[in-house]
Amino acid sequence: MLSVVAAIPAGSRRAHDQAEALRAYDEHPARWEMRSDRDARWRAIWRALVCAADWRTLTYTGTWDVLAERAGVSRSTVARAVRWYQLVGLLSVVHTGATAAAIGSSSNRAPSYVVTVPDVDAGHSPVDELDTPTGGESSLDDQFAREDSGSSALRLESELPTRKPGPSWPMSAAPRTRAERLAAAEALIWHAPTIRRVSPRLVRHVLRTWFAAGWSVSDVLYALDHTPAGVASRITGPVHTPAAWMRYRLAAWLEHGQPMPSRSQRARAAHAALLESRRTRGE
Repeated sequence: MLSVVAAIPAGSRRAHDQAEALRAYDEHPARWEMRSDRDARWRAIWRALVCAADWRTLTYTGTWDVLAERAGVSRSTVARAVRWYQLVGLLSVVHTGATAAAIGSSSNRAPSYVVTVPDVDAGHSPVDELDTPTGGESSLDDQFAREDSGSSALRLESELPTRKPGPSWPMSAAPRTRAERLAAAEALIWHAPTIRRVSPRLVRHVLRTWFAAGWSVSDVLYALDHTPAGVASRITGPVHTPAAWMRYRLAAWLEHGQPMPSRSQRARAAHAALLESRRTRGE
């Protein structure tokens, strides 16, 4: 049991039951980036894994071949799906598979995983108010160069920076101070796996105009995946330059160089107009 607990990364927790585990996949925002055919295959693999997991510990011990047979896909497809589950925080490795010779046993050892979900009750690490990156980094331009370096966005969770989620910042609130904007950037990174490689300071830098215009984290998330007309945007391949991708997606929401009213701002304006219309008519 201790090895299971140790395998769970910061900001996550073990799923309470199979129903929560299945729901975690269905509600994960990273699914927005997938083609429908891949989503169907990976959902089938996820269901096979969760249904075969130990009900008490929410751990699955078994080979990829078993999952491939149950989900009706190839072994290589299972390998890619398992890697993606790890990347987006749905699965953590308790121990890897090993041959009998490697572990001095009479039989091979199957890999073991624990099903995880975001821990919304976890706090996030303190942040300071400086815009200058720490650790000897010289400038935001240097940081753009490093973080937009073209390395694949599809890396194992163990290769990604470990960050706690940012639930301490309300998703619907517009940040005003630099400290609030940094907390909002951390929350955005947690909810948007596409930009998980980007530092909070760089996200805050990219979004400074949008936050200044009164946009919330929810507004930014919506704009990254929708046009102003409400048409959903999709990603058909890996995002190698997340900061540039954010700028590109948000550029559609600019008018004369300034952010348009966000989705929540539009909704509030429409509601206010309705109330004013009713007041004028004496309703």
